[in-house]
Amino acid sequence: MTEPVISIPRLPNERAERHEARVLYLSAGADRSLATLARKLSKSVGLLCRWSAADGWSEQARSYDSTLANLATRAHEAAYRADLLAHRSDAARYGKDLCAVAVAMLAQLQAQHKTIEYTPAALGAIGRALTTGLDLRAHALDLDRLLPTLDSAEPAAQLLSAEARSEADVRAILATLPADVRAAIIALARDAELDT
Repeated sequence: MTEPVISIPRLPNERAERHEARVLYLSAGADRSLATLARKLSKSVGLLCRWSAADGWSEQARSYDSTLANLATRAHEAAYRADLLAHRSDAARYGKDLCAVAVAMLAQLQAQHKTIEYTPAALGAIGRALTTGLDLRAHALDLDRLLPTLDSAEPAAQLLSAEARSEADVRAILATLPADVRAAIIALARDAELDT
């Protein structure tokens, strides 16, 4: 991240030489001193002390440092927000893709349910893919932070329990699927309930 630049305009009736000295003093940062500036400009420390006192260099230096710190903080915050948005976008995309894979696997199992055996490994892989996909999508939506803030009178507050959240998440995803895939998943779920 590059350091922010602050413009230091000339004061009324400030000659170029005096303005240059003030700019160099203010922009010197934590190591600023009139003695160092005097050596750099080949000026007397006494002259720079008079200029500094007359124009309030010490107060300007505090303000300059504070402004730089604020600008740096804002730039860091903006970069962090951009990274956070990119991360959430990735989580949403990968979560959606992973859910689509799980749904496709479920549809394939449903289409071939009479000719293939439902192995625990296959069902476990589908379940983990769907759970991970849902978790990524929930993360992208910041649900962990948002759900507790909902008014308990609202139906969405029921999503706070793990069982209700899982069911609600599955219902929400099912609602976005094509009717034939949705029917296949529901039939698979019914078959699984009958087997238990």
